[in-house]
Amino acid sequence: MINDTEDPTVNRLQVEVRYWTTRQRIRFKADTSQALVNAMAICAAVRSGDEPYTMPELTPDVLARHLRDLLFIGVDKSGKQLMSNMKARWEEAGRTSTHYYQGLREIRWESVQLAIDSFINAQHYGGKSPGELVKEVMGKLVMRDGFKISTGLSYVIEDWNTCRYALGEVIEEAKSLSSSLSESQRDRLCDRTIEPTRDWLSNPNYSPDCAEKLRPDME
Repeated sequence: MINDTEDPTVNRLQVEVRYWTTRQRIRFKADTSQALVNAMAICAAVRSGDEPYTMPELTPDVLARHLRDLLFIGVDKSGKQLMSNMKARWEEAGRTSTHYYQGLREIRWESVQLAIDSFINAQHYGGKSPGELVKEVMGKLVMRDGFKISTGLSYVIEDWNTCRYALGEVIEEAKSLSSSLSESQRDRLCDRTIEPTRDWLSNPNYSPDCAEKLRPDME
């Protein structure tokens, strides 16, 4: 029956569709949030090079450092081949929704820079607790479909700690990914003193779904 038997004015089919659509959106956002944290860890581990990578407990400073590494690999020319290799591993894994590549492919890069900027601005104006600042920074992150990452502090910490429990796997995966790159690519990726190449983001034809087609290659 399309209409509710108790209240004929209610379209039961429409109600059910809205309910399950909302449930799916909530599940997708939760998985993408975990995938994004996983991506931050992988990017930070790759950029650590020969230095040991540890994933400290979540603080605003730690979050900002991981976002910088995420942004660099996501937009710099030295990360293009790396992203292709990550995509291949995601496909081999069955395109799972919490895979680190899912986090990289879903995020809007301009929102990552806004999140970093909000952290920097907070250092000048202060007045926020660490928890409030983590929520503010995470609140700037937007997925390419327009949805925002969940900013509930308990959920963010849960995702972060879930990734920390798998730190050994993160490190091994990062080493494996790094070994597939040229020396010049690794050297640039591991140099945290340089700014990423991002001029291509200003291309009038840019959109998140065609980012890797527009990103330049290493010379």
